[in-house]
Amino acid sequence: KNPDTGTLVIERTTDLNFGTIKTSANDVEAFAEPVTFNDKAKTRGAYVQWADVRAGGTYGYTVTAELTKQFTSGENVLKGSLIDFSNGLIASQTQDNDATAASKVVPSNVQTSFTLSESSGAQTVVTAAKEEKEGKGRLTMEFGQSKDYKTQGEEAATDDKSVKLTVPAATATDMVKGDYEAEVTWKIVAAE
Repeated sequence: KNPDTGTLVIERTTDLNFGTIKTSANDVEAFAEPVTFNDKAKTRGAYVQWADVRAGGTYGYTVTAELTKQFTSGENVLKGSLIDFSNGLIASQTQDNDATAASKVVPSNVQTSFTLSESSGAQTVVTAAKEEKEGKGRLTMEFGQSKDYKTQGEEAATDDKSVKLTVPAATATDMVKGDYEAEVTWKIVAAE
């Protein structure tokens, strides 16, 4: 949860846990565990949540994601590792997408899949168009759905296979045992 508040803010993101991976002569792939709730009885995909509650008819923003720190354990770095996000879907707590409404809540420009690497820089994930008056309220972008939910025509039971870590063979052959952490930085920036 983001401790900072404001009228245009990323409110929360989920931690990504890829579990235990082992050395290999091949690329190593692991999927992030789904988010659990209700005493682990239910799951959902990893998500990012933001809000735009700016007053005075102010619209438009972009949401970006960037791998700002590669997976590291002490001096050991998983060079060249990638995080692939897929099966993305966006929803709003304010479900007013009527074409005649004053504003369209869910932005129309959404990247449902993208890849983060140490060299890719920030990837634009969502663009809320200023001219179309999109993206007001609280919105969530989730990557994968549990078997219990099916919305927006997306495939259910993808919550455990929608955020993938790939460690290239050149790195996977020589990994050192340890707990590795990376940082994905999400930003929301107002349209000019």
